[in-house]
Amino acid sequence: QDFDSRLACIFIQVFDECYNMESIFKFINISGTLLDRPAIRNAIIGKYAFLIQYFSEEVDMVKVLFDEGKKNGIPINLNFPPVAGILWWLYKLKQRILKPGEDFKLLENKIVESPDALYAFSKWEQMLLLIDDEFSKVLSEWMDRTPGQISTSLSKLRIVRNGELISLNLDDELVAILREVKYMKMLDITDFAPDIEELFQRNEELFQSCQQLNTIVEYYNHLKTNTLPEEYALFKDEMDQINVQLNVLIDSIDWTVNSDEFVKNLYDNIKQLYDRVLAAQKNIGSIIAEIQSWGKEPLYERKEGLCKNTLQLDDRLERLNKRYGQISATSRNAVFALQLNYKLFFNIEDEPEEIEEVQEEVLVEEPKEPPGKKGAKPEPKKDKRTSEIKPHESKEQEAKRLKEEAKEELRQSRELLWRPYEMHVDNLILNVMLNAIKTSVNYLEEESSTVKNPNLFPLFELLLEIHDDEVVYVPSIDPDDISGFLNLVRSLIEDMYCMAKCMARIDKTNEDPDYLNDALACADIKDTNLQFIARVKSGMEAAEEYLGIFDDYAYLWQDDRR
Repeated sequence: QDFDSRLACIFIQVFDECYNMESIFKFINISGTLLDRPAIRNAIIGKYAFLIQYFSEEVDMVKVLFDEGKKNGIPINLNFPPVAGILWWLYKLKQRILKPGEDFKLLENKIVESPDALYAFSKWEQMLLLIDDEFSKVLSEWMDRTPGQISTSLSKLRIVRNGELISLNLDDELVAILREVKYMKMLDITDFAPDIEELFQRNEELFQSCQQLNTIVEYYNHLKTNTLPEEYALFKDEMDQINVQLNVLIDSIDWTVNSDEFVKNLYDNIKQLYDRVLAAQKNIGSIIAEIQSWGKEPLYERKEGLCKNTLQLDDRLERLNKRYGQISATSRNAVFALQLNYKLFFNIEDEPEEIEEVQEEVLVEEPKEPPGKKGAKPEPKKDKRTSEIKPHESKEQEAKRLKEEAKEELRQSRELLWRPYEMHVDNLILNVMLNAIKTSVNYLEEESSTVKNPNLFPLFELLLEIHDDEVVYVPSIDPDDISGFLNLVRSLIEDMYCMAKCMARIDKTNEDPDYLNDALACADIKDTNLQFIARVKSGMEAAEEYLGIFDDYAYLWQDDRR
């Protein structure tokens, strides 16, 4: 009896610490027949009455939540679609009271037959019926309207044009339906209309198709908007072929048919073109970045970069060799990049013979002569070519001659397209080369301008020495002295101009082998140099006047003191 009393105290404590009905029923099931022992039963009998009250309050709370949701809007979980969100909310309300009520009914205790318990069970059954009716109503309404929406959405064409660009034409409603079905299946809803079930079975197919179509849209629009006219002209023929395929997709293929193979073929064609164009753009971008990397540093700077030091010329030859070496390396890289881009834009593989043979077949079938070309021959035709066979020419010789003619036609047509692009790249490189020279020239001008910085330290240093009883500057300030200070300054500027001479010309039709003449003709650089040279000459004149203060002391080094 003492043992039962202690157990009863423990059981009362457990009842008090159970935080919901599920934990209470778990405890009751675990305790088993111990709860029937007289001492324990009498101790906890009051807890059963509390259990009825707790269960009744839980059912009432679910009814309050249900009514508030109906009146003020159902709170839908984050990321849930609207209909499935409502069903999920109803499902959670039902689960909140379903299992506790079932467990309560299975309780082997006379308390379940009490009037309070029976009243609580009647409310419980009514609440479950309300939830089930609302669940069925929401699901039925969605089921009724969804097949029509599916039919409307699937009948739309997959891709539409927006001017020069294209976009994916997949209804948001169709995506929403697929999401609804996905979440509904998580609620074990399986009785879908055939149209809905069929659509969901195509979910993976539609997902893969949308991925490829989105990529096609992205690549196509990039080629339309992020390429220059000079670039676009190089792959226009390929874009025309892609447009033929794309027009089939735009005009006749909707979402009702499985067109995976067609879409995959279009995707492969546009992807390989996009990859080649992007690689070509990156090649030129890397050359521009390479020029900018060494061009942003002045050719000559103050020693250790300190404003108190003069211009560092001790390592002049080393600096020149390093900078000119960098430019020469960039020049070689630029030539290689242009060669690589030629292959990329014209889709020439590493086996040119094989590629040219394929191109020859195309040209023989559909010969094209660029309009306005000087010395252009009439469009070749099969019968004309046959009539031009020279006497005693073998079939092998004829085939070889036709092949060479086709190659030459192809080369000339490519050359006409390539020339504007080559000029464009040439202009890009010219601009960054001029900027590189401006960086060095501007440094000299800014570091010698006391107008911009009144406290500026001198940029150059001249030594005052006695030579043959005369006070002179080293280097000389005589403007006509070849080894004088003025010519030294001019040679520094010439070094900067010569950077343009180390860069080979990209445009082979230009008479200049490099960019030197363009640099010499640049008005900005010329004006900056004139300002700097004028400042140097002004300083030389001041230095010449400064020599006058030594005239009164000339006897100190001119008279013979013996």
